[in-house]
Parts: sequence; C-alpha cells; structure tokens
Amino acid sequence: MEYDTKQSELTFDSEDGNNIDNHYLHAIEAYIFASEYPVEFKKLQLIVPQAKNLRIYLDILEKQYAHRGIQFVKRGTAWCFRTNPYYANWLSDFRKEEQTLTPVTLEILSIIAYHQPITRTEIETIRGVSVSKKIIDTLLDLDWIAVKGTRNVIGKPMLWGTTTQFLDHFGLKDISELPGLTDLRKSGLIDMHPPE
Repeated sequence: MEYDTKQSELTFDSEDGNNIDNHYLHAIEAYIFASEYPVEFKKLQLIVPQAKNLRIYLDILEKQYAHRGIQFVKRGTAWCFRTNPYYANWLSDFRKEEQTLTPVTLEILSIIAYHQPITRTEIETIRGVSVSKKIIDTLLDLDWIAVKGTRNVIGKPMLWGTTTQFLDHFGLKDISELPGLTDLRKSGLIDMHPPE
C-alpha cells in the first residue's frame, strides 16, 4: 500500500489563521509515536525545521487526541502519547512489574521534587540524616533525577532536580502540578493536626 502523498501535502488553516501542512503534522505525530520517551520541543524543531509555528502543530495534535483512547500530552518541555487515564484500569494485562521503591527513596525523591534545584547537603539537612549513594543511583537509573548545575559556593556542589521522565511517570505536565500542602492533607498523606 502506498502512502497518499496528495493527502499528505494538503494544507489547512488552524483556528488562528496559520497555514498548516498535513505532511509536517503527520511527520511530527509519527516521530513522537515511535519514540520510547517524551520528545523535547527543541528536538522536534531540529527534526521538522520546515514546520513553522511548531507549537500550533502540537496544539492541533493535542486537540485531535483529547477524547481518544490515547492522548497526546505535554511533559515539561517534551511531548508524548500516553493512555487516556480513563482506560488505564482496562489495561492491567499489559502492566510491567515495577521496581518497588523504599519509603526512604520516595522521601528523597519528594524532597528533590519539592525543593529543586537542591544539593545533597541540603537534602541531608532537611532529612536530618545522610543520603545513601545507592538511593541517588537508583533515582538516576530510573532517570527521574539529573544534575541541573552547581551551587555557586565553595566546592561547587551539584544541584539535583527532576527530569521529563519523572513528570511522565507521575503523569504531570510540569512540576507545578505536584500536590500542595492542602492537597496532601486532604489525601491523608500528612497529619491534619501536627503536634505542637
């Protein structure tokens, strides 16, 4: 079966009057669909440099997939296709056995997520105990944290922050979607009335 090049070359006007080329729209869609990980905006600009106003193409794809079994979603500055959360429970047969993280690992991940960018010493100050290299290695292996620079002090300690894969795993568009203190109290994850 041959690809319909006539159809792929059609152009149409987006809602804001910009001329959109189906060929580029389909190329972006195919590339992101084939990618194992969310694709960064900058990478897409290199792949389809002819697609002027790339954000408009991404908006169109997001709208086209909004009410389908799979959705086109933003994760930080990257884009990917993911299962519509409404249908997630129906797909239990396909779920992989995930590595179970210790409460300490989750605590450190939470500290990094809520306080980023943060140094290892600052994490230890918040926790009151040292941070095991093994825990940092585990989070690095999962690609949930990465070095985000260095603190401009003596010794130039590394600054840690979360990654696009962290956002993707937890279904967040960006870090601002992390639950706040009120949300955590409502969910019962923290004590409503801490001791005085």
